[in-house]
Amino acid sequence: AATLQKFLCIFLVASAVIGAIAGLIGGDISNLQPTYQAAEGATHSSFFGGAFGILCTAAFFLAGFETIPQGIEEAGGTFLADEIQYADAVADKAVNAMEAIMQTHPEGVAIICANNDDMAVAAARTALESGNANYKNTIFLGFDGQITACESILNGQLTMTAAQQAYDMGYLAVETAVAAAKGEKVEAVVDSGTEIVTKDNAQERIDRLNGYLEAAK
Repeated sequence: AATLQKFLCIFLVASAVIGAIAGLIGGDISNLQPTYQAAEGATHSSFFGGAFGILCTAAFFLAGFETIPQGIEEAGGTFLADEIQYADAVADKAVNAMEAIMQTHPEGVAIICANNDDMAVAAARTALESGNANYKNTIFLGFDGQITACESILNGQLTMTAAQQAYDMGYLAVETAVAAAKGEKVEAVVDSGTEIVTKDNAQERIDRLNGYLEAAK
């Protein structure tokens, strides 16, 4: 994770430099308006102060991932750092990654985490179809809370998924933006919440998501 974080930070800075050069060559200074404004409690009063403040946060974008091995080890487990597989958020590549893990650890592992549902569902299905009984009790965790993931949970493949509340994100973002435009005071952080989906509430989430889709027609 540290290597990936370093690469992404360098990539971010390089992209910003290229964008700045392109802007100087073919851009219009009026597009800079409004420039960065100091948030409540902040002290900067210029565009450069705001830009520097945002840039300083880049190194912490992936800080949350650093807590995963720490949490596993504190719980008495062993984090298999050598088995971190990069599947580019693609299900087909997740199948290959899961096959490699099972080949290296035929004795089974306790939990497989994926950073999206497509990969988690693919990994869970691969383990099930392999016939390796040592993976029968492995926990497969996805991320997003998609309908397909909920269906996989109900079918006994995926164990759980950490659901983002995409509808609430959009609704609260617009609601907060409108309030700010009216000059109303808004919270610095608006939390749309998260939801852990298991067999107990997977069908409920499917019904809710389908309800959103029906309402949008």
